Amino acid sequence: MEKNIEQILSEIKNKLAELEAALEAESAARAAAEAAAAEAEAKAAAERAAAIAADPIDIDIDLSASEIPDVTTPASEIPDVSTSVSETVAPSFTETRENALSGATVSDAPQEAKSINDATQAVKSVNDRSATPHAWRTGLPGSPVRNILSAISLNDRVLFINTLFQEDPALFQSTIAQFNEMQTLDEAEAYIETHFPGWNLDSDIAFRFMMAVRRKLQ
Repeated sequence: MEKNIEQILSEIKNKLAELEAALEAESAARAAAEAAAAEAEAKAAAERAAAIAADPIDIDIDLSASEIPDVTTPASEIPDVSTSVSETVAPSFTETRENALSGATVSDAPQEAKSINDATQAVKSVNDRSATPHAWRTGLPGSPVRNILSAISLNDRVLFINTLFQEDPALFQSTIAQFNEMQTLDEAEAYIETHFPGWNLDSDIAFRFMMAVRRKLQ
């Protein structure tokens, strides 16, 4: 029985030795195959390099002076701008000459037209004022005052400053001072049209303000 065990163990050892030898042989074969593949790749690379060195690609370009294109523009092809300039400027000279012969200048006509327009606007303003007077011109202002400020309540002062005088109390005071120095209501209205063109003189706030002014300028 003991002999059989020893025999079995010996056989096992032999099998293990055979397996180890087979594994070593397989590893050696794999290493040899990898070395052969690397050698073949190196050999192929060397052959490609030798082929390129033996037959280089010539990319030199040799152009003679006669083959180089001339990119300069001939003088005969340069456009003559003197004609276009003269055609552009000529009408203004012609117009100036005609105006000079007729006794007028180029600047006189617009100025004369502007003066006529200004006179027309002034006449129209006077006519409109007399044709459709504002309500505060026909209303009953109340008892006369020597200073317009005395005719304006504290609440109305705040209202007028915030709405008519751009939230500027100094502007309100200076305007009242100007009105106190005037003699007629037309002067006050002309002052408003000049210094406060954005006022709507037909609004309720303007009516309340101008009624206070009327107590000074009856």
